[in-house]
Amino acid sequence: MENYRNIKKTLKLTDRLIDSYSDLLSQLNKFFIDSHTPAEQGEAVFNTTDYEEDISFLLKFMLNAMNKEEVEKVRSSIGYNVNSPCISEILDNYLSSRPKRITEKNLPISQLLEMYCTPQSGKKSSSAVQLKKRFKYQSYQDQMKILRAFLKSNKTDREWACVRLYKNWDPLFESDIRNVWQYQKEKSLATVIVKHFPVSFVLQELKNLSKLVDYWALCVKLGNSPEFTIKWDRLSIDEEFYVRSILGRGDAKILEKRLFSYLLEQCKLGYYYLTLLQGSDKETINDFCGKYPNIALWIIQPWTTAKLSDIPKVGSLTSSISRLGMKETILKLTFVVRDMLKHIKPYKEVNGEDIIKHKAESLQNLLKILLSLQIPEITSV
Repeated sequence: MENYRNIKKTLKLTDRLIDSYSDLLSQLNKFFIDSHTPAEQGEAVFNTTDYEEDISFLLKFMLNAMNKEEVEKVRSSIGYNVNSPCISEILDNYLSSRPKRITEKNLPISQLLEMYCTPQSGKKSSSAVQLKKRFKYQSYQDQMKILRAFLKSNKTDREWACVRLYKNWDPLFESDIRNVWQYQKEKSLATVIVKHFPVSFVLQELKNLSKLVDYWALCVKLGNSPEFTIKWDRLSIDEEFYVRSILGRGDAKILEKRLFSYLLEQCKLGYYYLTLLQGSDKETINDFCGKYPNIALWIIQPWTTAKLSDIPKVGSLTSSISRLGMKETILKLTFVVRDMLKHIKPYKEVNGEDIIKHKAESLQNLLKILLSLQIPEITSV
């Protein structure tokens, strides 16, 4: 009988939706409070009963007539101490799961493009969302139309188009990019130009492009041009190795010396800081991590045995020497990893001081292994 009265109360409440929404929120809140057992702090706690499914069904009906703000107020008014997973789930998920009216999602691409290119339509933003979402499913001709429309539009949409042109270039877009570049000097356009345009155009626009793209990218593009001189001192070691690997420049022996010199330098620097930190309390270590995040990232975090792959830039450097065909150097690095495995100890969660000591010892082993390779001039670094 009690179940029937509660369901009947809910039905009466839903009937009111037909007449008025103005006092819906207060009535719904009252229904929750009347149908729940008060919690210690005045919150309503739903008691799971046999009629829960019926109330849940009707609750969905009521929520469908409410706007987002009203649903949020209902959820906050009953608190989060809800014993019914069903009711709680409805309230928590409703805001994201409620069907939205999107009139543009089923429109033809041609109509969406017309709306996007017509400022007076008032549908530019919503049509842009649909064009981006449906882009990969369209024919190549329609994709070209979308990209051309975006290139002539705002900066955000232009960047979106340039990302796709950078990855999947078509020379047919060269004139479009040139036209936009005349009045919009933007990084997204510059990136596409340096990557895909003729060397002659890049040299012509070098002054503008150099302000927007990384120097290594210009070196890769213009490195073989007699009109461009690479300033190697402007490149970091990983950038230099990458440029050399793309251009096919560099003596293998010299590059190997530079690689192992860099590894030794980083290991010595790491060992120095770890030595300073030994015996420090947790607060001091945390302060160091905040002050020197790049160094701390590999010498302290994660809290494990020092590894060759922990050293900054090793991944990109190895990729470059592989591209250059430096097999002997890669073999030597493999020996380093093999020998380091002999020194790995079982790791346990210990206090900060022991972790620092453990990492310092393993880094010292890595230094000894690198020095044992007897690369010429390495020992003098």
